[in-house]
Amino acid sequence: MRSAPMDGLGGHLMTYPALPRSDTLTRPDGGAARIGRAFAHPEQWGPHLQDAVTRAQLPGVLAAIQAGRGVRFASIELRRNAMRAGRREVEWGRVEEPEFKQGHVIVRAAGRRAALVHDRVSSIPTVFVFAAAVVHLRAAA
Repeated sequence: MRSAPMDGLGGHLMTYPALPRSDTLTRPDGGAARIGRAFAHPEQWGPHLQDAVTRAQLPGVLAAIQAGRGVRFASIELRRNAMRAGRREVEWGRVEEPEFKQGHVIVRAAGRRAALVHDRVSSIPTVFVFAAAVVHLRAAA
C-alpha cells in the first residue's frame, strides 16, 4: 500500500493496487449515484475522488472520535482508545496499518494470527476515510 501525506491533517491517504473500480457517491440525505466503468479512465479520476472525500470527511470523523463518540464503518467501530470489529476490541497501540489486497481491506492486531478486519473493500463505506482514520489513530496512540 502506498500513502501520501495529507497537509494539515497529520494523516495519510492510502491507495491500493488497481482493481476494477466502481464508486458510489452518497449525498447527506441518502441519495446515491454509482459511477464506474461507464466513465473513462477511472485510474485517473478515482484517486482524486478518494482524496477529496477523505479530505472532506476525515476531520469530522476524527473530531467525533476525540469527543468520545465511536464512529462505525459497517461492522467496525473506531473509538478513541481502540478499534472494535465484531466481538474483538484492540487498543490502538496494537493495531497494525491497514492493507489492501485483492479487493479486501485487512487490519491485523500485533501478536494475533487472525486478522481483526478482513472485509471486502466494497462492504466498508468510505473505506479510504476508514483507512486514514486508522492510520491517524495508530500514530496518536
